[in-house]
Amino acid sequence: MIYLIGGAPRCGKTTLAKTISKTLGIPWVASDTLEAIAMGYTSDKDFSKRFPKTIIRKKTKYSNDLMYNNYTSNQIVSVYIKQSQAVWKAIEMLVESELKEGRSYIIEGYHVHPQLVINLQKKYGKKNFQSIFLIKTNIDNILRNSVKYADRNDWFVKRTADKDTYKKIATMISEFGRYFNQQARKYNLKVFKMDVNFKTMLSKAKNCLVRGTT
Repeated sequence: MIYLIGGAPRCGKTTLAKTISKTLGIPWVASDTLEAIAMGYTSDKDFSKRFPKTIIRKKTKYSNDLMYNNYTSNQIVSVYIKQSQAVWKAIEMLVESELKEGRSYIIEGYHVHPQLVINLQKKYGKKNFQSIFLIKTNIDNILRNSVKYADRNDWFVKRTADKDTYKKIATMISEFGRYFNQQARKYNLKVFKMDVNFKTMLSKAKNCLVRGTT
């Protein structure tokens, strides 16, 4: 079984992946790792087209303040979506390899989109996948909890000097969450809103994936 966990940043994807990994005793990988591999095999000519979020990050010196002052939340969501598609082939290759070996695996990250899930189901069989999408849309909740629970090395805090930028990031996460919700509903895929009662919702999401129950 391949477990796919998608959604916007800071919605609990990694926490859920670690929990399921421990429960089932199977490995997990963040799609960010696969992104790094895909980047390494992308030519300089194609890089800016395939990885626009990374280009923007470099242009704004990896500063959230510069990035969110120079680009709207809608523009940032757009480059997240575009960049995620550049990693879909790497995700598919991992899926194919693990299915051939008869192994279960967990893949989590913002690169896991509803369209990718449908593509994989069509190619390798729906029975081989369990998928879920975690989202947050309440800006105040995102803002409050992201600052409260972030450690000093977290990108949300580490790359932000101006506290006013936090709300801009939260707005982007909310918009990205609405995008995932719309796309997942389009394909009748499972979505969990993590805005309130996070631990309870995390437990429900785990049961949904592992036991097929909500």
